[in-house]
Amino acid sequence: MIRLADRIRSLAVLDPASDRDTALAVLDAAAAHHAVLDHGGRPGGCPGRRYSGPLDRTRLADLPPAAPVGLLADHARASPRLHIDGLSELDGLTVPEAEALALLAAVGTEGLVLFQDGRPVGFVPWDDLADVLPLPTDEPERSGGGLGGTPMSPARCYVCRHCDPPVRRLPRSGRDLPVCPVDLRHGPMEREAPRC
Repeated sequence: MIRLADRIRSLAVLDPASDRDTALAVLDAAAAHHAVLDHGGRPGGCPGRRYSGPLDRTRLADLPPAAPVGLLADHARASPRLHIDGLSELDGLTVPEAEALALLAAVGTEGLVLFQDGRPVGFVPWDDLADVLPLPTDEPERSGGGLGGTPMSPARCYVCRHCDPPVRRLPRSGRDLPVCPVDLRHGPMEREAPRC
């Protein structure tokens, strides 16, 4: 089993209208190196808030002192979002689950943004995801059968493509399809086979 909870980094939430110095003070107060921008409500009356990012401290520090951090919204690469029920959910991951998270974060992003109850709660950098993966061996991986969720079978990763950006979950138990945690009207999530 792989422990990932101790590699979760603090993540600050910034108002796009904040100036550079205010934003850096918020990062300092949260002991965070990364931040997401909170753009308020979602379009079309959908519940929840709209976030962009993450942005790292270096990019924020490069802004002129009076410039609003919202100017960086276009430069904030959307990192994959993983909705979790609790941070402890990231302890005891199987190797296929950790591989699935690493694949999600490896597609041109800095890492994985974690959401709980619709709010950003942490950030796992790509390097930390790669560090927890075991080194490849000469033995064939996942040979033979195995039950869903066991180390010998691929991880089950589900996605809601109605959300923008898409929301993902790694279900820990049960056979029922998970429902979108952002908007229940989106219904059951679909299994994302190619990445997981």
